[in-house]
This record gives sequence, structure tokens and C-alpha cells, in this order.
Amino acid sequence: MRYSLLLTLFVFFSTNSIDACPQNGLTIYSQEEIDSFSIKYQGCTAIEGNIYIRDRKGNISNLAGLSALTSIEGDLTIFAIDSLKNLSGLENLTHIGGNLGIKRCSSLVDLSALEKITTVHNNMSVSENPQLKDLTGLHNITSVKGNLSIGNNNILESLSALSKLKTIGGKLVIHNNNYLTNLMGLNSVNYIGDLVHIGINDSLNSVAELNRVDTIKGGLQFWNNSSLKIISGFDSLEFVGGHLKFFGKHILTNIPGLTNLTHVGGNLEIFKNENLTDISGLKNLSSIGGKLVFYQNHSIKDLSGISGITTIGESISVNSNEGLVSLSGMENITSIGDYIKIYDNKILSSIEGIKNISPDNFKSYNKWVKDIEIFDNPNLSDCEIENVCSFFKLPSNSIKVQNNAQGCNNKGEILAGCK
Repeated sequence: MRYSLLLTLFVFFSTNSIDACPQNGLTIYSQEEIDSFSIKYQGCTAIEGNIYIRDRKGNISNLAGLSALTSIEGDLTIFAIDSLKNLSGLENLTHIGGNLGIKRCSSLVDLSALEKITTVHNNMSVSENPQLKDLTGLHNITSVKGNLSIGNNNILESLSALSKLKTIGGKLVIHNNNYLTNLMGLNSVNYIGDLVHIGINDSLNSVAELNRVDTIKGGLQFWNNSSLKIISGFDSLEFVGGHLKFFGKHILTNIPGLTNLTHVGGNLEIFKNENLTDISGLKNLSSIGGKLVFYQNHSIKDLSGISGITTIGESISVNSNEGLVSLSGMENITSIGDYIKIYDNKILSSIEGIKNISPDNFKSYNKWVKDIEIFDNPNLSDCEIENVCSFFKLPSNSIKVQNNAQGCNNKGEILAGCK
């Protein structure tokens, strides 16, 4: 009998050990659950799954009860905790195998408890933390293997804590941080494996700190940074695998910092930059895999800044540029892969810049767009350049020419001027 009792007790404590870690990760919704962790899981230092912390009872104020943790194989998510001012309790954490996400913590001011983390093995996101001024505590991170997203932190002033970061395996998104003036802290980054999006940072006046990046596998986008006057600092960048986009609502005047860039795998889109006068920083760009879009850039007079381009994989669209006088700068383009569309340029008087594009290339793959469309350019009277004439003489051509000045107002006027 005594033996049976001892055996029963042994089995009971073996299967209900207080030392066992949770097998399927951990979800925490209250301070009580945090405080009881070290008792319920005494001796637990490593979580095999994810840890998700969200304050559903409105009483989480500290993470001290998690101080024994050294490793999380999955994600660490800290979400929507209004009273949490710091991450004290995570000081011993050295490893996060999945994502690190810190979001919507309205009182959070200090990340220093994460200072032992050197690598984030998937995505890292710090967003919607309205009291966070800097990222101190992330200063030992050298690699983020997934995406790095820093956004909607209303008073974030500095990224300097990221000064040891060298590689970002996925996207870099810096978005809607109204007090951020520069990207100091990203000076050591040399590789970004996907898209770079820098947008709606109202005080941002410099991106020069990304001067060591030589390859961006995805796109590069500058979007509505209202204080950004000059794009410089990308002196090492030679390749952009996706789209390169410059979108307005900022005071951008020139783009001097991309002089080593030779290839864009996607589109080159420059649109709604009303103060932009100089795009010569793109002078060594030789090929675009996608479209060339030049739209509502009212201070540019010609396209001489992109004179190095020889090949465009898809279409050309130049429209609604009030100060554009000519297409000078496009003379080296000999090959395009889709239609050409030139319209609504109020003072455009010459399209001579497209003269070297082979007429065999004027072919639209968009059922809504003709092979060549030239319309609503009221100052354009001379369209009879040789390649256009050759194309217009083909019986199978698809064209739209109208509402330009006399001489270039319809197909008949153009053919009348052709030799």
C-alpha cells in the first residue's frame, strides 16, 4: 500500500511539475498572470512558442514577474498596454527566435530592458507608442532578419540606438514619426533585402545616414516627407530591385545622392514634386525594368537628369508637368516595352527627346491605352520626328493625337509634315 501511494505521488508531481515551461507559448492578459509566472512555472527560462502580452484587465504596470526568461523561440508581442512605462523584467532575455513587436503602449518611454538582444530572427516593429522618444535598449542589435518597421511614434526623435545594425533581411519602413529629423543610427546598414519606405515624417530633413547601403532588393520610396529638401546619402547604392518612387508634399528640390545607381528593376516614378528642379543625381541610371512615370513636377524644364537611360522595360508616361518645355534627356533611350503617353504638359514644345526609340517598340499591352498617345499639350506643334513618322505610316498602328497645337493636332497634320 505504501509503495503504491509513493508511486502515485511520484507520477502526480512528474506530470504537474511547477518547473515545466508552457508547451504552447504564453498569452498574458493581466498583471496577476505576470506576477504568478515565476511561481506557476518555477525554473522556466526558455519559452518554445510565442509570448503575447495584452492588457485586457487594465492593470498591467510591469513585467517583473518574467525576469527569469532568457529565451523565446517564437514571437514576443507587447500590445496595447496603457500603464506600462518600461520593459523591466526582460533584462535577462538574450534570444528572440521570431518577431519582436511593441505596439500601442501609450505610456512606454524606455526599452532599455532589451539591451541583451543582438539579433531579431524575423520582423521587428516599434509602432504607435506616443511617449517614446528614442530606442535606447535596442543598441546591441546587429541584424533584423525580417522587416524593420518604426511608425506612428508621435514624439520619437532619434534612431541613434540602432547604430550597430548592419543588415535588414526584409523591408525597412520609417513611417509617420513626426518629430524624427534624421536617420542617424542607420549609418552602419549596408544591406536591405526588400522595400525601403520612408514616408510622412513631417520633420525629417535628412536621409544621408543611409550612405552605406549598396543594395536594396526591393523598392525605394520617399513619400510625403514635408521637410525633406534634398535626397542625399545613397552614395553606395548601385541597385534597386523594385520601384524607385519620389512622391510629393515635401519641399524636395534635388536628388544628388543616387549618382552610383545604374539599375532600377521596377518603375521609376517621380510625381507631385512641385519644387523639384534637379534630378541629375539619377544621371548614371541606365535601365529601368518597369515604367517611367513623370507626373506633376511643375519646376522641371527638361529631363536631362536622366540622360543615361537607354532601356525601359515597360511604358513611358509624361504628363501634367506645367514647366516642362522639352523631353531633352531622353535621347539615349532606344528601347521600351510598352506604350508612350505624353499629355497635359502646358508649355511642352518639343518631343525630340524620344527620337531614338525604335518604332517597333511602340506597342501597347494595355487595352485601354493606344500605342502612342500625344494629347492636351497646347504648345506642341512639331511632332514629325522620324520614328514617329515611321510608326504613323504603318497600317496597324494604334494612336491618339488630339488637342495639341496646329501641326500636331491629329495624324493627318503630323504625316503632312513628315518627309
